[in-house]
Amino acid sequence: MPDTKSPPGTLKIAPPTMARAFRARAVRYDGERAWNMGYHVDMWRFAASAERSGRVEDFEKIYWELRNRWQVFRPSSNPPSPSAVAAVLGGLDPAIRRWELAELATCRKSRLTVLWNTLVHASRVKMNRDGPSVMAVSKFLHFWNPRLFVILDAEVMRDLVFGHAWLADGVAAARGEIATKLPGVAAHDLFPGELGTYLATLLWAGRLIGAHPGLMPAFITQLERYAKRNGTRVHSAARRAQGAAVEWLLLGLVELPPAGVTLPRS
Repeated sequence: MPDTKSPPGTLKIAPPTMARAFRARAVRYDGERAWNMGYHVDMWRFAASAERSGRVEDFEKIYWELRNRWQVFRPSSNPPSPSAVAAVLGGLDPAIRRWELAELATCRKSRLTVLWNTLVHASRVKMNRDGPSVMAVSKFLHFWNPRLFVILDAEVMRDLVFGHAWLADGVAAARGEIATKLPGVAAHDLFPGELGTYLATLLWAGRLIGAHPGLMPAFITQLERYAKRNGTRVHSAARRAQGAAVEWLLLGLVELPPAGVTLPRS
């Protein structure tokens, strides 16, 4: 039975199902270069090095991977330079670089407002005709702070994962809650579009990870198994990548039969 004290849309996932979901994600995606666990660990390591040094030259490793392999600026004919993107990220509140996704589980209105303002500022990374490219923005934000930001690409996370009503309904409930409790945010021109959905996704994901204390240990177990098989080690940045943990869990869950997941009551 769902916990009636949980916010609307909060899933309850049995621990064995979480472990199966992470394994299912690995089977489905680790054969693809940009989805491979080792590749992600390297990217988090590059991002951590760029944070420590503060040099554009180090940030360029992330920039060019996202631009070339992850195609974040497709189909733009005039993408921003590495220094331009670094300047946008450098203008974000540095305190948010230390936030973790689980902190949103009991998120105050003031914190959600700060997070929204961060998304609005970060949207300068790439604007489409119909608004910010959440695909591009979320990828750069993820590597700016993988402890907080979930990657929300269009083809897989948005269309495949959140194409399932039992997941999309939870995000919709979080979005409605934000609109009710934060009328100032809801009145912003960008809130009705995908940027508002992304804010709701982060709130919902924060509650998901907050409701499942075993989620991060299960995520780290998968990283350690991969590292052991390949004779490498798990970088400290990877062990705290809560944004990736939620993303990978959801990627695996939609590959499984629904047993072990309790849906919230409407």
